[in-house]
Amino acid sequence: MSVPSLNSFLEYRPWRGLRNPVWMGAFAITRESLKLIFTRKVFWVVFSLAVLNFLLYFFGQYLFFWVADQQPDGLVRVGGFGRANQNDMLQFLRSVLKMDGSPETFRNFINLQSRGIIVLLVLAGASLLGEDLNQGSLIFYQSKSGGMSNYIGGKFLAASFLVHLFATIPALFLFLEICFIDTWTYLLYHPRLLLGIIGYGFVINLGLVSLLFATVGFFRSTIGLIMCWAGVFFLLPSLCAIMIDRLKLNPAFRVLDFWYCVERLGEKCLGASPTLHPSQTDHSLNPWLAAASLSFVFMVSSILTIRIYFKKGVES
Repeated sequence: MSVPSLNSFLEYRPWRGLRNPVWMGAFAITRESLKLIFTRKVFWVVFSLAVLNFLLYFFGQYLFFWVADQQPDGLVRVGGFGRANQNDMLQFLRSVLKMDGSPETFRNFINLQSRGIIVLLVLAGASLLGEDLNQGSLIFYQSKSGGMSNYIGGKFLAASFLVHLFATIPALFLFLEICFIDTWTYLLYHPRLLLGIIGYGFVINLGLVSLLFATVGFFRSTIGLIMCWAGVFFLLPSLCAIMIDRLKLNPAFRVLDFWYCVERLGEKCLGASPTLHPSQTDHSLNPWLAAASLSFVFMVSSILTIRIYFKKGVES
């Protein structure tokens, strides 16, 4: 019996499969990052609340158009609560709940959904990015051709997918619901609303995801990230409200409120009226100032992301 030589085991065997471009590695990182997030219980808790909010608006819009189709000035039966006047119900659904399919409907819906996005990103951000910085995993990507670009691109796509999963896609379904209930001419007469939904989703995407990369670079733990985002999304709005509503300073100081600038640009995309809090006058920020503020945050976050992640990749 002949013994195979050592060279038969160590001979070079070239790769005969398909060779994908280097940039395709970003999608593999995106896939694995999403798998990591989907295994977290916090994702399914936040996702369940987002689904409940979606169902509220879904059936709320259906109720509005159903009441509108009833006889004028008639009585509408409200389950076991008796009957209600049609005009009163329409006024309540249109003015109070904003369930009439107007730009304000989608503004309120996306604003509520974006709260869940903030909670999800701040809780999953340490797992998505912080662990790689703490454990020195970036040296693996740094050693590959285009590895760090694929890493940043893949993580950015994963976080962007979550943003659109919670905000843009459900809002588009609500828009299509109106087209089914009413007529498809609604799509022809409201093209700005359709484009505004997509634009608002990308505004939230650029703002939150870029901020996530920069803040995780400094605060790699979940507790530090929570404290940082609490200051950005709760402390800054409170300070701006005190300066403008109490101290009567120039409303332009709202450029310091990052989240208000995001919502202001979203309202401009949808063509919705500015959101006013109770006992607040019309101190809406100029959309150009909001765009400048968001652009500044995005530029600074991008510079910090490149410096932190590429530097850590080398040092690791």
